[in-house]
Amino acid sequence: FAETMKMSTYLVAFIVGAFEITEPVDVDGVPLRIATPPGKLHLTDFAIDAGAHALRYFDRYYDVPYPGGKLDMVAIPDFAWGAMENLGCITYRETALLVDTDTATRTEMMRVASVIAHEIAHMWFGDLVTMKWWNGIWLNEAFASFAEIKATDAYRPDWKMWLDFSTERARSQETDALHTTRPIEIPVASPEEADAMFDVLTYEKGSSVLRMMEQYLGEETFRAGVSHYLKTHAFGNTDNEDLWRSLEAVSDVPVGEIMDTWIFQGGFPVVEAVSSDAGLELSQRQFNYLDEGSTEWKVPVLYRSTDGDGKVLLDGEGATVPVGDDVVVNSGGEGFFRVEYDDTLMQSVIDRIEDLDPIERFGIINDTFANVLAGHKTSADFLPLVRNLRGEREGDVWTAALSGLGELDRVVSSDDRGALQAFTRDLVGPEVEALGWTVTDGEDEQTRALRGQLLKAFGMLGNDRNTIEQARTVHMAADDGLDAEVADAALAITAANGDMADFERFLAMSESAPTPQLTVKYLRAAVMVPDPGVPQRVVDMVADREIRNQDSFWVLAVLLGARDTGAIAWQAVKERWDDLLAVLPPSNAYRMMDLLYLRSEPDVAADITSFLEEHAIPGAEMKTAQRLEQLRVRVGLREREGTAIGDALRPA
Repeated sequence: FAETMKMSTYLVAFIVGAFEITEPVDVDGVPLRIATPPGKLHLTDFAIDAGAHALRYFDRYYDVPYPGGKLDMVAIPDFAWGAMENLGCITYRETALLVDTDTATRTEMMRVASVIAHEIAHMWFGDLVTMKWWNGIWLNEAFASFAEIKATDAYRPDWKMWLDFSTERARSQETDALHTTRPIEIPVASPEEADAMFDVLTYEKGSSVLRMMEQYLGEETFRAGVSHYLKTHAFGNTDNEDLWRSLEAVSDVPVGEIMDTWIFQGGFPVVEAVSSDAGLELSQRQFNYLDEGSTEWKVPVLYRSTDGDGKVLLDGEGATVPVGDDVVVNSGGEGFFRVEYDDTLMQSVIDRIEDLDPIERFGIINDTFANVLAGHKTSADFLPLVRNLRGEREGDVWTAALSGLGELDRVVSSDDRGALQAFTRDLVGPEVEALGWTVTDGEDEQTRALRGQLLKAFGMLGNDRNTIEQARTVHMAADDGLDAEVADAALAITAANGDMADFERFLAMSESAPTPQLTVKYLRAAVMVPDPGVPQRVVDMVADREIRNQDSFWVLAVLLGARDTGAIAWQAVKERWDDLLAVLPPSNAYRMMDLLYLRSEPDVAADITSFLEEHAIPGAEMKTAQRLEQLRVRVGLREREGTAIGDALRPA
């Protein structure tokens, strides 16, 4: 073995097994290889290309040579973590490294490229320079999550990675708006407390806050500060303050003073924008779903108007800034806060929503629905806003709208569900008709992905019978030349309307699938089948180790979140609770609760609450409290909006 560089012991890895290894690819003097289980070398071309790009990108971005000498990337058949940044020998779950670009969707390829970039970013930020203690793991992971987006965005600009990242930022805000949230950094005195750091607040909120600071400082200034940090502390250990000092050295901005308000406090603000004779008056208050908060932050706010771009550091005293017309607060959409305009400004924003940047459109829709969840707005505010999206071409903006409609579909009165489905069909129908089921010559990935997304919405949320029938026909034809996005949509729609025969067929397809992505996709389809016999069968399969450990937690999460059979699944999970905890990977056991908040039926919600108060998942006390609070939020949504949605859909 060659002598390694000086490194932290947790980064040392020895991999033993039956592997096949690609020939090394020279990446500016660094040999790059991929090791796979036998028979899977043909699935490595994309990862080699993405890995070579990430190595070159970070060498330039950090302005520090790659420290590992060589880089092997290893696909592990059953791996509880998604990937691990062992120095020079990165390990991956198969779905995060191996892919067939002919059968993969754009989302699946984006995930592979992003995870590769994330782990390679760690070779410098985390490996060359390592935090002193586990309380600092947030910065390791948050920075790598931030850096993966930058590298992948440079690799494939057409993927619009920062727009896609808006969904991740929104997901972290979902947790951070709870009373049971936590600061990004917390004291760590045990392995269990370290494990608790690996969550959406560390990764998605942490990276969002770094992105907000980068946009406030300027991208080149931020990059220079990161490079200064790595060069100053190479082969050493650091605290947060070391990075803040490096950023301050190149910017003359009090970065530490700002960041401390985001790192050591849970929650986030809503920035209130009011037009006055003096200009644009900005103030802040804490955004919460259930409990009022009084925390204040130093908020880096970017804004624009017809007078140009501006920025201000908003504190508890508020600020008044001069602006022209067509005001946009949180310009660029990267701030980790919500925006609440006064009525006049809000109407102005809605009137020109088509002219906003896609991330800004995402923010307007996401902020509005968050306020519906909080009870500050109603479905009567959200539905007309969504109606303005006819003609929208960005899938991530559609995601914000359709996820809100999906939440309303969970709580709407059965008498009015048909009206909500008709609203969805009216909304997406013209786009589905224009896109059709067939890819045209020269069509780009974005259009293909949008087709798949809207077909799913039309057939599942819209319950369009012709689409459901066509989906089954397309799926059963098993055409090898079928576009991956159309195949994905046809499978999902068929599964959502399937029976036990489909369940058995999907399981068999999963077991014989030729790629890791298809293995997971068919398994997910099986779990989605709404037959009442599915939940017990799947729970037993997990408990009896018939499903791989790495898939067990998300399988249970999807099962418990199912609209039609989730309540049955909850009873099955309760009955085998101890058996399930015995087989779930300890680091991921809590994640079977990821979609439990969707069980907002009052009797089911009450049963979940009482059961989890008596049956703790070891080390997941905080996450359990968060899931139960999210459940309370949805119970409240059902109480307020269950019948009001129908009223909002009826003509005035």
